[in-house]
Amino acid sequence: KIVLLHGDKRFPQPQQGMLVPDYRQVEVQELWASECINITRDNYGIVDGCFIDKPQINTFNNYNFTQKQLNEYEYGHNKSLILTQAYLNKTNASVTIADNTFTPSINGS
Repeated sequence: KIVLLHGDKRFPQPQQGMLVPDYRQVEVQELWASECINITRDNYGIVDGCFIDKPQINTFNNYNFTQKQLNEYEYGHNKSLILTQAYLNKTNASVTIADNTFTPSINGS
């Protein structure tokens, strides 16, 4: 199911809403992390970090998701943050900014 959500009205976005990645899928978690890693690594000194909103589960109220699906989404979203920050920590040159939130380690990551 395609999920489109609107963000802060001051932020440019498509009229129909922004596409929300399905972070329940490991491939999506890894894709987001790798894209952030690649752009910060390949553009050192120009791009110094990535921004990702924290999971806003209440924004899915208009969709018929189960609590299990919402929990899986939140877990996967946080996992992508952790994957990204773990790599960026190794480079000592960048950081993941996650909209006024802290994501604890998941499974020792």
